[in-house]
Amino acid sequence: MTTDGKFDKVLEEIDKVIQILKDEEKDDTKQRDWCKDEYQQNALEKAETKWLIEKNEAAIVKHKKIIEQLEQTLKETEESITETEEQMKKMEKERQDEKDAFEAAKKDDEAATELLEKAKEAISKYYKDNEIEMIQKKGPEFAKDPDAMPDSTFTTKGAHKNESKGIISIMDILIEDLKAEIANGIKNEEAAVEEFEKQMDLAKKLVETLTEKKVDLEGDISKNNEDKEAEEKDLDTNKEDLKTNEDYKKEISPDCDWLYDAFDERRQMRAQEMDGLVKAKEFLAGASLLAKNTKLHQTTQANVVKGQASLEHTATKFLHASKPLWLPKK
Repeated sequence: MTTDGKFDKVLEEIDKVIQILKDEEKDDTKQRDWCKDEYQQNALEKAETKWLIEKNEAAIVKHKKIIEQLEQTLKETEESITETEEQMKKMEKERQDEKDAFEAAKKDDEAATELLEKAKEAISKYYKDNEIEMIQKKGPEFAKDPDAMPDSTFTTKGAHKNESKGIISIMDILIEDLKAEIANGIKNEEAAVEEFEKQMDLAKKLVETLTEKKVDLEGDISKNNEDKEAEEKDLDTNKEDLKTNEDYKKEISPDCDWLYDAFDERRQMRAQEMDGLVKAKEFLAGASLLAKNTKLHQTTQANVVKGQASLEHTATKFLHASKPLWLPKK
């Protein structure tokens, strides 16, 4: 400081400019570090979001493939159910046809048996009423002369009793055959019914199993569709987040990139300016000492005033020309 205080204002302005330069150095460093942190955080968030998007897309593809396989299996299961039900209807129709045929045959056999029984009863009654023996006797056979005249003598009342006995025997055989046929028919019908019921039970169980499988498949398809839709929603959200991430980087990049490029140059220029200002202070301090010398008082004062004006002009110009700083808003 000068003893008379003439350089105080200039020295104060120089100190202000030096402090501004120091503050600017801090602000640039702070802003550079903030940009660096934001870039790093932005890159991490972008990488994570892209990974989530890839995960969503892979899950969607997986669910689509599973749904496709499940739907194919469901289609085959439904076809199996339809085929089994149609087979059951066919079995029921065939069983009904077999039953109708059995009942018709049984009815015919029973009617034939009844008719033979009545015929047999009528013949037996006829012989009984006419007191004709029905004992079959067979006498010796004699050779006949082929050239002999046919016997034109009419038979007597009981001449055909042996033939009648043979007819009744045939009737008995037919009746027994019919009864055996009816019995076998009943037995076969019962076996057919038993086999039919067995096959129908198996078919019904198969339909039940296939129906349960169908329900399970439909549930799995529904669940996979829900999961797929959830993944698609997450995918949309993650894509929006990625766009927000990229837009934010575009927003901060101009200022951050400018600061990165200009940081070293601005630091160098500030160092030069501060060096000049420090030398100016030293000059003024030296001028203050010279002012104490009476012999050189007038000359020194004139030079100092001139230097003061020059320094004031330089400081004012610097203050107006200095680039205003922007600070991060976070």
